Amino acid sequence: MATTKIADVIVPEVYNPYVIGRSIELNKFIASGIATQDPDLQFPNMNRKVKGGKTIHIPFWKSLIDAANADDEIMSDSTAPTINNIEAGESVAAILIRTKVWGANDLAGYFAGSDPMLAIADMDAAYWANREQHVLLSTLAGITDKTTGALKNHVLDISGETGDAAVLSSNAMIDAMYLMGDHVSELGGIACNSATMAKLVKLNLIDTIRDADSPVEYSYYMGKPVIVDDAIKGTSGAHPIYFFGKGAIAFNEDTTGIEITETDRDKVGGNDILVTRRAFVMHPRGLAWTGTPSDVTASNAELATAANWSLADNIKNVPITKLVAKLA
Repeated sequence: MATTKIADVIVPEVYNPYVIGRSIELNKFIASGIATQDPDLQFPNMNRKVKGGKTIHIPFWKSLIDAANADDEIMSDSTAPTINNIEAGESVAAILIRTKVWGANDLAGYFAGSDPMLAIADMDAAYWANREQHVLLSTLAGITDKTTGALKNHVLDISGETGDAAVLSSNAMIDAMYLMGDHVSELGGIACNSATMAKLVKLNLIDTIRDADSPVEYSYYMGKPVIVDDAIKGTSGAHPIYFFGKGAIAFNEDTTGIEITETDRDKVGGNDILVTRRAFVMHPRGLAWTGTPSDVTASNAELATAANWSLADNIKNVPITKLVAKLA
């Protein structure tokens, strides 16, 4: 009986769109609306006007409300009003190109089902959704470094206080959330680890709603979705909670510039190989990547380095804040 090979079950024309779509569905930040796909994030091969490189430059108009000449003028029949310029800004996003390779032994269990391509695709999609979330969490660690981060003024760290003042509370949550200022009305969700989530539940700050058509339960803080991810690490008993405005993170993926999926075979070792690749951007709006990657594109460690980021817009217009607190 012939052995099923990876090349026999992977049809890139069918596999690739499914995996990309499924990984987007599984990405908790995209599903919640915190991260949104942005067509302005044009990769070099997607737009001939965009030059090649490791970054994408995103122009935007700065807010008229925040302009130095924001005051209005009294109309006069003798003096012409001042003509004011509308200032343009530019955000810079890092292009990230990542890859992962699996051998047949890694995928052996997926060949037994009735649709092995779908089974492998679901595994692949879940993996990349998780890795994209790790990219975002690394970025958040860099931009919200409480000492030198571009958003250091959007960080409330109470973990160094004495006694109960250092412990997570309803008041601390509200204080951190309102670091967004009047953009707090745009709150789209929060993210924390499971230990922090348990504390929020004990404080009766979480509402749980069960889907009428399935056993799935959804958790909400003040009516906004809660993302629980244990990749959000605590240190020395202090745990971070991130607050996001809707669409605070821009996302896009390049589906044409690279071979997303390839199959190969190690004939000597008798091992089938599945090669997967991703070229994508997961970028906080209003900030600019200023780093120089040590490799082809930025690593998670480089994304988590505060010195590699700067503000591109008024910090008031960046709806991302962070609370750091102890749990007991």
